[in-house]
Amino acid sequence: MKSVLTAAALAAAAALPLTALPAAAFDPARGEADLDAFKAINDAFGHQVGDQLLHMVGQRLRELVEGWGTAGRLSGDEFVIVARHADREKIKRESRRVHGALHQPLVLQGQPIALTVSMGVSVFPQDGQTGRELLRHADTAMFSIKHNGKNAVGFYDPSVHGLT
Repeated sequence: MKSVLTAAALAAAAALPLTALPAAAFDPARGEADLDAFKAINDAFGHQVGDQLLHMVGQRLRELVEGWGTAGRLSGDEFVIVARHADREKIKRESRRVHGALHQPLVLQGQPIALTVSMGVSVFPQDGQTGRELLRHADTAMFSIKHNGKNAVGFYDPSVHGLT
């Protein structure tokens, strides 16, 4: 069974210190993915096609993280990935694999639609002690990627992004 992360479930768990959670619930990383130029897709194909595309991206993300994480739509064209039981190197590998897989065109109404995605990642405990901190730092890393050319994966670095 694929797990679906809702914004409400994320908000409920975000404030807990990760060290207070049982090992089975331990989530060492957060990733945030934002579709680049999604407004242009909505403008070109209409909101109904845009909504279908968001659903397809969410489904693809859930399939990509099955077995090591959970994914869901956070808001608008932003998605969140919560990794479980993984070390920093595995999180880096998996983040890059997910990013690459999201570049595969999706077919809507017989037409291929290619996406570019900006992703930010933060890892416990270096980048935050709560889910909320990790999500905020993943968001910071993602916006840094968007500001510096888009379409890449960035990892939170307090020496670059400042202590937030």
